[in-house]
Amino acid sequence: MADKRNQNLLEKYINDTATPEERKWIESHYIHLLGKDGGVADKKMVARATRHLRQEIQQQTNVSLTDLKTSRIIPIWLRYAAAILVFLSVGGSIYWISMKQDSVPVVAIKQVEDILPGSNRATLTIAGQKAIQLSATHQEIITGNKVTYDDGTSVSNEPLNDKGTQPITELILTTPNGGTYQVTLPDGTQVRLNAASKLKYPSRFAKNQRVVELSGEGYFSVKKDASRPFRVISNGQQVEVLGTEFNISVYDDEPSIKSTLVKGSVRVTRLSGQTSPTILRPGQQSILRGTSIQVHEVDVASVIAWKDGRFSFSGKSFKQVMRELARWYDIDVRYEGEIPEVEFYGGAFRNRNLSTVLQLLESAGLSYRITDRTLIVSGKSYDQKGGM
Repeated sequence: MADKRNQNLLEKYINDTATPEERKWIESHYIHLLGKDGGVADKKMVARATRHLRQEIQQQTNVSLTDLKTSRIIPIWLRYAAAILVFLSVGGSIYWISMKQDSVPVVAIKQVEDILPGSNRATLTIAGQKAIQLSATHQEIITGNKVTYDDGTSVSNEPLNDKGTQPITELILTTPNGGTYQVTLPDGTQVRLNAASKLKYPSRFAKNQRVVELSGEGYFSVKKDASRPFRVISNGQQVEVLGTEFNISVYDDEPSIKSTLVKGSVRVTRLSGQTSPTILRPGQQSILRGTSIQVHEVDVASVIAWKDGRFSFSGKSFKQVMRELARWYDIDVRYEGEIPEVEFYGGAFRNRNLSTVLQLLESAGLSYRITDRTLIVSGKSYDQKGGM
C-alpha cells in the first residue's frame, strides 16, 4: 500500500494535481538532486533520483519499499510527460520543460545582455492632476485623510477625506511594465497590482456601495462590510463581493478575463447581454471569453504566485509565459522561425535577472538574443539523435 501511495504521489505531481504540501515534499526530496548534476535529466539520472526518493521515503515512513523498482517509475514519467523531461535548476527554482521532441540535447548556457527584474514602481494621479512618481523604497500607499506611504510619510499633502466634507476625488494608481505596488483603499481593502496595471478608485466610498475599476492584474483583500458590496469593474465584467480575497487578470493582450477566488464568495457577471451571475467557490476560477463564462478548479497558489514574488509557469502556453516575462522585465518579444510546442512547469523567483530566467529557453532547444530590450526567440531543429 505504501508503494502504491507513493506511486500515486508521483503521478499527481506530474499531472499538476498534487497539493502544495505534496509538491513541496516531492521537490525537496526528489527533484533537488537533479539540479546538482548540470541540469539535463536522462534515464540514468532519473533512476538515480528515484533510488534517492525511495531511500528518503523509507527514512520518513519507516516502510520497506524494495518492491518499488526503478523500472516501474520511469514509464510513469514517460507516459505522463509524453516526452523527455528536462530538469533545470535556475536561481534556486526548479523548471520542468515538456518538449514534443524525440530527444533533448545537453546545451551550454550562453551569456547575454542582462536586464534587471521589476521592482516597486508606480504613479498616482489625483483628480486628473500631474502623476506623482511613487517611491521605490516603499511598496504601499494608504488612502485616508490624505495619501501616505506605509510608514506614515506623505505622498501628497492634498486633503482628501477631512471629516467627509471634501468632495469625492478620483485616484488612479498605475504600474508600468516592470512595476508593482500595493494600495490600502479608504475602507481598508488592500489591492496589490501586478506590472502594467491600473486601478481607479475614489477618495472615499459612497454610503451604499464600493466600486473600483481595474485593468491589468490585481489581488484584492476586501474589507468586509455587509451594508456596502464591493464591486470590481473590468472590461465588461463585474465581480461583486462583501468580504473576500480574489485575483483578477484582465490584460489587453490576453484572450480572456480570469477571476480566481481564494477565500469567501464572489459573484461574477458579464455586464452586457442577458446572462445569469456566476458564483465562485474558493479554489475556482472563472474565464470570460467573448460572451461565455466558464468555471473550473485551479491551483490557487500558482495563480497568485506573482503576488508572493514568484513566476508560476505550470499549465501555461509558451507565448503566455513570454508575455509575463515581457511585462515584468519591460521588454518586447519577437519570434523567428518555427517555435516548437513547449510547456513549462514549475517557476522562478521574480527578483532574478532576465538572463537567469532565460536559461529556460536554452534547455528547451531554443536560441535567443537581446537587442535594445527586445528578446528575439528562434527555434532550433535537431536530428533524431538530438544533434544540432
